[in-house]
Amino acid sequence: MAKDKFILMPIKRPYTENKKGEVVRVSKGAYNTLVDMANESTMSMSQIASKAIMFAFEHLEYGYDKEEENE
Repeated sequence: MAKDKFILMPIKRPYTENKKGEVVRVSKGAYNTLVDMANESTMSMSQIASKAIMFAFEHLEYGYDKEEENE
């Protein structure tokens, strides 16, 4: 059964100031999946990866109580 949530635990990292974007390394399996997605699309690999990340964020479920962390 597939989950419809993406669950993360917190690690604080700074936001980027680089207007060109950043380089992020992914696993071989993730890269090959991205290639498969790009081969079925007219979008670039960076556009697909960006959309996938935004989709994951929209379906994110924190593995802790975020309100308690802010107290």
